[in-house]
Amino acid sequence: VEGCLSDLPVLLTDSVTLFRHVNLSFNCISALPEEVPFHVPHLTFLDLSHNHLEVLPDTIAFFLHLEVLLIARNFLTHLPEAM
Repeated sequence: VEGCLSDLPVLLTDSVTLFRHVNLSFNCISALPEEVPFHVPHLTFLDLSHNHLEVLPDTIAFFLHLEVLLIARNFLTHLPEAM
């Protein structure tokens, strides 16, 4: 789909950021890189709904401050045990 993100923005994967709220809904993201929790350690809200995710990495448990995780309308078949 044109204009649809297929990967997370580099800002979230290449350096540590202080973001607390990230909305990546309604894209074509198929994977959440394992290192993301370490790059946005203060994240409290993450919306990944309406994407193409098939799995979530076990490192999702390292979002220590995460209060809201929206993952509806993906292709997930199971959740990591760490959740």
